[in-house]
Amino acid sequence: MVEKETGMQMTTGMVRWSRGVGCSMPVGSRRARGSRCAVVSVVAVLAVVLFLAMVSMRVSESAEVQSRLAATPAGAKAASAGDESSKPSDGAPSSCGRAINNHGVVVGDNETPDGVQRAFLWSPGDPNSGVGAHMEDLGKADGSHLGASVASGINDSGLVVGWVDTPGQRSAFVWDPARRDMRLLPPLSHDDLVFEAYAVNEQGFAIGDSDMVPVIWDLGREPIVCEPLLARGEIAPHGSHAYAINRRGQIVGWGHRLNLDPLGFLCAWNREEGKAESLSFDVANWEPWAVNDELDIAGHFYPYPVLWQVRKRQLHLLPLLDATSWGVAKGVNAQPMAVGYCGSEGPRRACAWYFDPDMNHYLSHWAVQALAALGGPECGSEALAVNDKGQVVGRSETAPGSGVWHACLWERDQEGKWSIRDLGTLP
Repeated sequence: MVEKETGMQMTTGMVRWSRGVGCSMPVGSRRARGSRCAVVSVVAVLAVVLFLAMVSMRVSESAEVQSRLAATPAGAKAASAGDESSKPSDGAPSSCGRAINNHGVVVGDNETPDGVQRAFLWSPGDPNSGVGAHMEDLGKADGSHLGASVASGINDSGLVVGWVDTPGQRSAFVWDPARRDMRLLPPLSHDDLVFEAYAVNEQGFAIGDSDMVPVIWDLGREPIVCEPLLARGEIAPHGSHAYAINRRGQIVGWGHRLNLDPLGFLCAWNREEGKAESLSFDVANWEPWAVNDELDIAGHFYPYPVLWQVRKRQLHLLPLLDATSWGVAKGVNAQPMAVGYCGSEGPRRACAWYFDPDMNHYLSHWAVQALAALGGPECGSEALAVNDKGQVVGRSETAPGSGVWHACLWERDQEGKWSIRDLGTLP
């Protein structure tokens, strides 16, 4: 049985806050009035100021998203602030690390010189057995290469999920480390042409979307069945996506409303009843990307990176790196430490956020730290996931402006110093 959160009092619609960047606030009940009137007045004034400051940014962003939607094939995800995009690599191979488990095993995709993506698994190796660190190609099904493939999630048992282009479809897959083979997962409907898996938890539940409907697969069942988490167009007419699932079966994702603004959601999968239970979490302009077992949710509340601690009823607008104007939190671990990147007109810069009781940034105790790039400070970098040991995976440019990105691993020593490791590309 999925543990359902109780006693959560969460505001829906536009989130309200009373301080600036980096502030922490309780998420209270709508019924609270009386003594809070003065606070509400201050909130209203600050909300108007913030709205005016954001209008120009939102207009340009919405126009960009709308133009990309018009050029996107049916079923493909809309562009957002969280997309990992970069310049073409001009024929040089590139790679991107998208997920990491607690054994330090990384999965992602490798772009070959001819521009085709291949799903990979990188293992740190075992010194005791003489096996060194290595990267292997997972982009095969039935022993033969199909089209492009991407590995986007891995659990501690080594199950890997992602998607692969098959004739006439983009299909979700699971890779089994015991059988060492790729198995295609069923869509929600036989008419669906695009269905992708993004994450898998320790209980063997994989989540993703099928023709832009959030779905779940129980990998322990035979045959494996694709079940909907939301009805088609239930909260977002332009479609929704489930991006992360924790051990308790709690799932976060988001979709686009009619005005193209994102709308985040939170639900829990009830295995006994075979259906999703809504946790009443539909927040406008909010993109949740990751969730840990304590229901701390990392994401993006334009233009800020956000960590929402649901059980503590606190929403943290995380601080930005110097000389940046927006940020996205893409991963969160049990600590909790959040990871992601900040950007402006220049390259994106990978970073980590962590709680520091000695820190006081706009009355917040959350600190931000930049993570190094492979090619130096002028190179772009993106942190995309973090495990419970604090190992961070993502990608970085190898030289300024080259457009060549390599999957990389950041680790912090006992003194708090970060190092970066180039995971390379497929041979």
